[in-house]
Amino acid sequence: PEQTLSDPNVDVGVQGQGEACFVAFCDALTDGQPPADIPGVSYKAARGELVMGSKSKMADQNQFGRPPFELIDPAKYLVHILVGSRALTYHSSTGCPFACQFCTVNVEFSYGWTGYSAERCVDELQYLLRRAPMADAIEFADSNLIVHKKRTIQLCEGMLQADIVRPWIAFGRPDQLAKLPREVWKLMAK
Repeated sequence: PEQTLSDPNVDVGVQGQGEACFVAFCDALTDGQPPADIPGVSYKAARGELVMGSKSKMADQNQFGRPPFELIDPAKYLVHILVGSRALTYHSSTGCPFACQFCTVNVEFSYGWTGYSAERCVDELQYLLRRAPMADAIEFADSNLIVHKKRTIQLCEGMLQADIVRPWIAFGRPDQLAKLPREVWKLMAK
């Protein structure tokens, strides 16, 4: 955060999950209060000194409301990826509990991970795909989609039941993938 806040164009930074601390920051700003005690918020004080907030604790992602997808046209944000030329990008989880040497996600989220329920993911994907039916693939933008085997199975089964049958791509650790039973691999391939 120090490097980011040292930029003359930056006054405030949010570390970790932003859903709760950003709302608290906006409330403080509206009330004319400094954001001094809001976990996850760092800022430049009136004289330019940096005030580094404490890290916010990771909260269950399911407690946050659905993003206001109705405010965007998802068709305008389709991307070309390895498995499709018009892929819908979807973010179903935050963080990663592993300590890969090449990655900073674990540091940013203190090795925490939280994800939407499989049911919520399927509901949101259905909504987005109704609005962007030309999407030919799904890109899960999670740092690690397959952290919990049970959720991975529920997500794949839910996508099949909802007829969300498109190629998809996601990040996951090779050692986790190798530990998955063959039945889960087959389910993911469908």
